[in-house]
Amino acid sequence: CSLETRGRDLRVEANGIKGKVDLQADSGDARLTSVQGGVTVRLARSGEIRVRDAEGPVEINSARGDNLSLEGVRGAVVVNGAFGGNIELRRLAGLVRIEDRRLDLRAVAIPGEVAANRGNVTGRGITGPVRIASESKDVDLEQFTEKLELTLDRSDANVRQQGPKVAPMDINIRRGKVTLVLPPNVPLRLDGRARRGEVANRSGREFTEERDGENSRIHGGPANAPLLTVNAGRIELESSGPAPK
Repeated sequence: CSLETRGRDLRVEANGIKGKVDLQADSGDARLTSVQGGVTVRLARSGEIRVRDAEGPVEINSARGDNLSLEGVRGAVVVNGAFGGNIELRRLAGLVRIEDRRLDLRAVAIPGEVAANRGNVTGRGITGPVRIASESKDVDLEQFTEKLELTLDRSDANVRQQGPKVAPMDINIRRGKVTLVLPPNVPLRLDGRARRGEVANRSGREFTEERDGENSRIHGGPANAPLLTVNAGRIELESSGPAPK
């Protein structure tokens, strides 16, 4: 059977729902487990929204939310609102679109996990193309596939790639530092520009470095290799391991 509830203040905890779930209220919490249908939760103010093991798509709307946790969702995930606490995303098999006031995230799927709080976003195991935008959150990413588009304002980013292939990247940080940790001896093409900043290359790779007043540039690599375009206040390059002998 389905679960459909509307009211001013809802506190719902349900397990083993064979149909869909539709909750709407001015305020409340929702804790849902094992839902065979789709899930729609619209709470103007929410303390906790948690969905575990849902077969259908999940849509969450909360203008003023605290914590959000989604895990084991097989359908598409759409989130709109503003969550001031923690956001946890794990094992999401469908398209993911998060439009939070402090975080914009798009991905084809998240078989791994993404966690966000007021100041940080960490992600591991994301199926791309991936797009992330934020004004003030630091970002730490690894093990993602396909192209990464990362746009930050007043933040730093750590991006790590491992394995036999590097994903293309387009990284723009208005005021902050980006650290790229790259696998050794994997072909890539880099075009990095540090505005009023410096470039530090500790990757063991040979790139051309140029300085024009307060601005720095680092570039090079095979023309047919994946392109990494980076614009930031400071750029640091490191290696994810020793180069093969």
